Amino acid sequence: MALRALIVQTDIRTARTLARLVKNRDTEVWEAWQLGQAQVLLQQVKPDVLFLDLHFPGDEWQPFIRSVHQSNPDISIIMTNKYPDLKREMIAKELGATTFL
Repeated sequence: MALRALIVQTDIRTARTLARLVKNRDTEVWEAWQLGQAQVLLQQVKPDVLFLDLHFPGDEWQPFIRSVHQSNPDISIIMTNKYPDLKREMIAKELGATTFL
């Protein structure tokens, strides 16, 4: 069975780079640039792993992570960041993100 990955990034180039890194014969990859779009894809494809931009504008990413864990507690959440942000990283860890790139 193929691994299913959902990449949610604010920057298209970053999303495409991540997609190239994780895509292979045994990985299916979907991309989203908005949280609403990502929510729909989460319900449709039931990904095993979620790559989420730590620097998503505003605070909407926090309830998004909560809803991801409520609807799919087994999903692995990997936060991506272009620069360190200790406050956001701590919040993401509290919400269940386990890995940071």
